[in-house]
Amino acid sequence: MFPTIFKLFTLFGNVPWLERYLKVGFNPKIITGLEKIANGLAGVSSIDDALNRIKSDKELELEFQRALLVAESEYWRACLRDRQNARERDMALQKLNGKNRRANLMLIMALFGIAISLGSLLLFKAFLTSDVIGIISAIAAVFGSCLKDAYSFEFGSSSKKTIDGQLSEEEIKSRIGEVEFLLTIVS
Repeated sequence: MFPTIFKLFTLFGNVPWLERYLKVGFNPKIITGLEKIANGLAGVSSIDDALNRIKSDKELELEFQRALLVAESEYWRACLRDRQNARERDMALQKLNGKNRRANLMLIMALFGIAISLGSLLLFKAFLTSDVIGIISAIAAVFGSCLKDAYSFEFGSSSKKTIDGQLSEEEIKSRIGEVEFLLTIVS
């Protein structure tokens, strides 16, 4: 993964299309997809040969940029569909059953987990070592994160990035618009 990123920056420099593509994160699936795009366009099986061929041919480099923008657009659309499908499924279950027991149980269990974790810290503070306190605090943080995600899902995402880097639906739609605009320029 990192050798591919290093090769891309070495061959192409810090160009905007590469920076945009890698902002999604150092996800191995994304890097593997990038390698498949490069190998497919260059018609070779080695990423080194593919990148060298793309760098030496300006038309092929432009085609590579287009393919990356299309891949990025597909990525953001998949993120948006995934989020929308989860909410649609949840609403359909709620209409069918009248109550959403799964979501209610999830919230109750997350609250219960936080209460037990924090309660054990308060009650047994004198008997716990710093290592155990750290572990119990981490467990409480996991339950807190579950609770945060449940509230984000139930009440919608905020308009800003969340702490863990997830984007709101509006930001995803904005990214899709940016990519489509860039595609019109490159095409």
